[in-house]
Amino acid sequence: MPSNKNGTIDWRDFLTKCLDDHVYSLLLEGGAQLYSSALEAGIVDDCSFFIAPCLMGDDEASSVVRFST
Repeated sequence: MPSNKNGTIDWRDFLTKCLDDHVYSLLLEGGAQLYSSALEAGIVDDCSFFIAPCLMGDDEASSVVRFST
């Protein structure tokens, strides 16, 4: 993976390599650092967020979102 002097992804170089390999669409799965770097680089055209009702586990598992009643 191409990286810049900060050790983060060099998005322009990475996307150039993707285009060379005829890759025209990407799905980014990760965390805040990955998403933030892509947004800051200005390479995001569209965002979709999928949130599961719980992180992991059984009925006692913590929810990603809390609702007050």
